[in-house]
Amino acid sequence: MEDDLRVLLRSPALTLEPPTTLPDVVRRKARRRRMRARAGGAVGFLAVVAIGLLAGPGLKDSIDGLRSDRSQPAELKPDPRFPTATTEVVTLQRINGAEVLTWFEGADWCTATTRVKHQKTCLGPINPAHQGFSRIVPSGSASVTVDNEHMVAGLVPPGASSVVVHMKDGREYDAQFADGARFLVPVWSSRIDDSTFPVEYYAAFDSVGREIARQPVASRS
Repeated sequence: MEDDLRVLLRSPALTLEPPTTLPDVVRRKARRRRMRARAGGAVGFLAVVAIGLLAGPGLKDSIDGLRSDRSQPAELKPDPRFPTATTEVVTLQRINGAEVLTWFEGADWCTATTRVKHQKTCLGPINPAHQGFSRIVPSGSASVTVDNEHMVAGLVPPGASSVVVHMKDGREYDAQFADGARFLVPVWSSRIDDSTFPVEYYAAFDSVGREIARQPVASRS
């Protein structure tokens, strides 16, 4: 009988109001057990609330700090190769052990290679809202050519998800995008072979594949 009573008192059913059909002694013990459980739960809840009130300001400051760190650009260290750069210096392409680099100096967009020293091209001022192909460094420019292997590079038109370089013999080259810290706009670049047939035009497409900009290339003299 005592064992049955212990089992009954531990039953989850007694967490509610004990039924009237139980003997009085069992009902009283069940009520006392339920009251102790409620009191323990209330104490635990108050303890959690108190801890939350004490830790709340510090926790809030920590969360706000993380949000601030995420929203604020990381501090940029000066690049000794290009001390006037105001953004990160990003590698566009690697060709035969050399790198084609890009960065911004204020509102000017710049390119250079690590093979040719003291040679860079800067174009500007850059307007990020300019529609279409605002600036392009063409094939043959010293700042994007390594060992007579050519690249073309430019600023990504607003809304563009891809850029394709079309050659006069029908070939097409997809461009790669690069976006460094504090860049005014992303930069596209493509390594091409125009030894026989030069570039005919550049085309930009949105995320659904619709052409949104086209820039013809003037014929070479």
